[in-house]
Formats: sequence, C-alpha cells, structure tokens
Amino acid sequence: MDDAKKLFERFKKWMAGKKGARWLMILGGLGVALILFSEWTPQETVSAQQRTEEYTAYLEERLVDTVRNIDGVGSCQVMLSLESGVRYVYATEDRQDNNYRQDGEKLDTSENSQQSVIVVDDKGLLVTEILPIVQGVVVVCEGGNDIAVQERIIKAVATVLRISEKRVCVLPQTTGG
Repeated sequence: MDDAKKLFERFKKWMAGKKGARWLMILGGLGVALILFSEWTPQETVSAQQRTEEYTAYLEERLVDTVRNIDGVGSCQVMLSLESGVRYVYATEDRQDNNYRQDGEKLDTSENSQQSVIVVDDKGLLVTEILPIVQGVVVVCEGGNDIAVQERIIKAVATVLRISEKRVCVLPQTTGG
C-alpha cells in the first residue's frame, strides 16, 4: 500500500513539472490522431451482388460435393438459377403527427406519417438478410445418362434445396473433346 502511495506521489510531482504536462499533451494528441485516423480508414462493405455471388458459389460447391457421393456419379458440375439477389431489411422508425384544428362545430383532422431507416455509424441498422430463393438447378455429370442415377440426383437436390423435382435437370457429361 505504501508503494502505491509513493508511486502516486512521484507521478503527481512529475505531472506538476513542465515535462509531465508536455508528455500528457503529446499522448493526448496521439490519442486524438488515432481516433481520427480510424474514422478515415475505409470500412469493408459487401454489396448485395457480391453476397449473392458468394451464396451461389457456396451452394454450388456444396451440391457438387453431395452429388459426387451418389452411387453412379463421377465428376460433375452444378449451376443454380436464383429468383433474386440477397435483400437486406433495415430497422425503421415510424413517426406519425396528428394535427387537430377545431373551428366552431367543424373538426378538421390532418395526419402526417413518416417512416425512416435507423442509422448507426452512418449505416442503416441491419435487422435481417434475406437469402435468394433457388428457382432451378442443372447438374451435368458422368453417369447422368443412367435413369436410376438421374432419379437419385434429382431427389437429393430437391430435398436439400426444398424445391420441386421439376426444377432439377440432370444431363450427361460429354466425353472427349
């Protein structure tokens, strides 16, 4: 405890001198500079189109891995068709102004409502991200000319993506070049 008091007294004396005040000013200035610099550094943002492309690539990769493991399938490629891109839902604030004016027996009512996005750090407050819906799938693979293999692929893809079997097309891969 005595050591802490002695250390604090030394610090107080040092700060009372010109050197202490000068160092305090320098450190304070550096702190402010770091804060300002962090505001100027670009923040990495991902556009909805980039996010859609990443999502599509992810699904295609997972489907290729799944289809390759089906009996009778060799190498394969998968292509997805999506309904739309990724959509973002932002938090909003509803404002409603009611103005009442009474002239004798007559009552006039006017309403004004606004809806605005809630902004935090110069960005809209994201509530949810809605991923695109798969519309169709094409699978091109070795073994795709066998009807039993086609049926297994169609059932697997339709089940994984929760789409109708009519939205899945399986084609044989060409041999040679």
